[in-house]
Amino acid sequence: MDGNAKHDLEHTSEKTVTVSAKTTKILTRLFGKFLIKANKFYQKHFSSSMKALRKDGATKELYVSPPLTKAEAKQVIAAARENEVLVGVQQMSPDGEKGKNKSLHKQEKLAHNEIKYQKWDKRKTNAKVKILRNFYKKKAEKYKELSLLDEQINRGRLSRNQVNCDKWVKRAKSVEKIPILKDYCKDQVTKYRYKAELEKQKNKDERYVILVNKSKVGFLNEQLEKIPPSRLKRLKEDELEDINKDGVVDERDYEVLKSRSMNLKPEELEKIGDDFGTCMVRDYKKNYCTQKITKEQYCEIREQLFSLPSHGACVLNDKEVLIAIRSEDLDTYREYAPLDRKIKEYGEFGARDIRTEKNANDVINLEIDNAKEFKAFKEKYQGKDFLAQHNENGSYDVWVREVDTKDLIEDVKKKSTTANLLEEANKFVEEQKENIPLENVLEKDEEEYAR
Repeated sequence: MDGNAKHDLEHTSEKTVTVSAKTTKILTRLFGKFLIKANKFYQKHFSSSMKALRKDGATKELYVSPPLTKAEAKQVIAAARENEVLVGVQQMSPDGEKGKNKSLHKQEKLAHNEIKYQKWDKRKTNAKVKILRNFYKKKAEKYKELSLLDEQINRGRLSRNQVNCDKWVKRAKSVEKIPILKDYCKDQVTKYRYKAELEKQKNKDERYVILVNKSKVGFLNEQLEKIPPSRLKRLKEDELEDINKDGVVDERDYEVLKSRSMNLKPEELEKIGDDFGTCMVRDYKKNYCTQKITKEQYCEIREQLFSLPSHGACVLNDKEVLIAIRSEDLDTYREYAPLDRKIKEYGEFGARDIRTEKNANDVINLEIDNAKEFKAFKEKYQGKDFLAQHNENGSYDVWVREVDTKDLIEDVKKKSTTANLLEEANKFVEEQKENIPLENVLEKDEEEYAR
């Protein structure tokens, strides 16, 4: 091989290696970008909201907004979608998120019409072809109208059921000469009018909290700054809701809003009565548990509490916080709950039947030895009211109405002919009774929050 051929071969080889290296570098970058986008897509659409938010920044620390109305929450969600910011949303009710580990994508459905409006309005602005621009404009107008309708519904000005009611009123007028159809239409009007009142109140009462990663807290605070002026305007129009549900519309309902970190310090829990959970303690009405813990203990477990479908956390006094959770979430809560503090559990009517003065002479106390027997007790008393104190030694002090126990015995007698079951039912009232005063279990301040 001559010198020129050898030089050409070496040059070709070097060029091939260089091209190959550049191609590999480009493909690696593209693949890396694809993995990042694929991970974001997975986190948003399939991962639990809490996991996705914790992975959305350099730290896992999360921030949470104060209570917002449904209309306000939808505005924040729509703005987040437009700015490509991941936000989580939890409804402030004992049921919390509908379904365990609800994804961020599913949560966005709350602001469906607002997001659709933004999407078509953006396309309309960017469209260069007239026929497409007109099509996008119609779509944008449609979703804007639906969005405005939603806003009226959320603020209690209007109700979907009221719209249906008005339709049936018109139909009733059109069939006045046909008695059968007229009566049917009137029945429908009555039905939807009743539903409209319930829906109107429900929408006004709904509250939500927004969660973001610490890296996006600037965006969240920007959105929160826009809300108080809007609330003040609604106050002047006499349309402002009782945002904090303290029974009065005052300056606390339109004060400056700031997000809170999940990593609080005990000294930040100053104001007695302030709520820090995803649900107000007073909103738990049935089948729930409470535990009084120290402020220090609460700060240690605060972030874990947000993994539950819902929880309440209210400053009880200078040293303690009252936690409230659903009874069905108790096993999960026990994984990180302080062991040195007693847990109380409330039945179907939140122990209101047990505390009622007129039922005082009807209340009996049972001592249940272990968790298995307590589970059997709850299955028997499903739909009945009770108050139970979970003791540190694994036993339970339970208060029930004697009349409910007698009703239970009668039900067993009717459903069973087995002598052993009848004997067991008759013994149930008498065995292990103790006269532990109910007043020693519910302290006055705790009782007020537990109502």
